Amino acid sequence: MLNTEFVIFVTGRYHWLLEPLLYFYEKYMPVPLTFFSDRPIEGCNAVEVFSRDMRIYHEPCGKLIKDALRNLKKPIVMFGYMDLLPIREVDLRLLGILEQYMAGNCHVARGNLWAGAQWQIQPFPVILEHPGFTIHKLPATGSGIGAVGSTTLLPALWRVDFLLDFIEDDWPLDRIESIGPTKFSQQSWWYSIATFPGLFDMCHLLLTASPYLARLSTIPNVQDRAYVAQFVPEGYELV
Repeated sequence: MLNTEFVIFVTGRYHWLLEPLLYFYEKYMPVPLTFFSDRPIEGCNAVEVFSRDMRIYHEPCGKLIKDALRNLKKPIVMFGYMDLLPIREVDLRLLGILEQYMAGNCHVARGNLWAGAQWQIQPFPVILEHPGFTIHKLPATGSGIGAVGSTTLLPALWRVDFLLDFIEDDWPLDRIESIGPTKFSQQSWWYSIATFPGLFDMCHLLLTASPYLARLSTIPNVQDRAYVAQFVPEGYELV
């Protein structure tokens, strides 16, 4: 995976998830991680991109993200998040094939990793067949594919040159998937791809609307669930 930087966004209250995140990635997806953070993180490769406790889903940070991406010097980036963790082994060999395809095809904006979308993806044209999986070209809109065919922030590989061209300076992070699909569908240069089956099965531990709710029930492995439980801050409700 020489062409990909694996980036995890972290600010504010999400820092309590650091130890669980490191545990899950080491167990299920052992790749070097880079944190786009609002503070230093001891023992980790962390870049201070955001101001302290910045609400990156509500405050303009597009320029900050693009400036950080320019310094990575790799053509592909994975966007990951503190509360979306792998729960089954990710086949790094297949992930490498997806990376190679994106590196060699300059029109590919995004390569979906989220396994939850795999049945939506299967009907679309196959552009690469390989033992173990297929890669499909996705439409930007319609046909039930939703934002998976354009710019959802669910786990994916992205071409950095696409992100630098596409993200607007005054966008909060969530604009990529809220108004981004409309912008994406209005252009004809970039397209998105996805694998079948999907490569990244995940749990989703936090909800924006319920900031003090820890959804440990989304972790299927009992030992994994117990590991995360010890780090949940006091005052959180466990479900």
